[in-house]
Amino acid sequence: MSDTSSTDRRFLSGPSVCARYDICAMTLRRWRRDPRLEFPEPDLTVRGRSSWREDTLDRWERGRAAQRTP
Repeated sequence: MSDTSSTDRRFLSGPSVCARYDICAMTLRRWRRDPRLEFPEPDLTVRGRSSWREDTLDRWERGRAAQRTP
């Protein structure tokens, strides 16, 4: 049996990522292009549609929070 939880394998589509952060698709595109934000690259792209693993986004959020901590 694997030690990996089901959330580690859950993929979120672009629209789901937008819903998670309450942003529009254009903002997601801007985040992806802005090197200062270090938004993660998609973990999976199929037929031009990008998906991110939920744990990838969780790590990005923790990294952003750590940068803001004085």
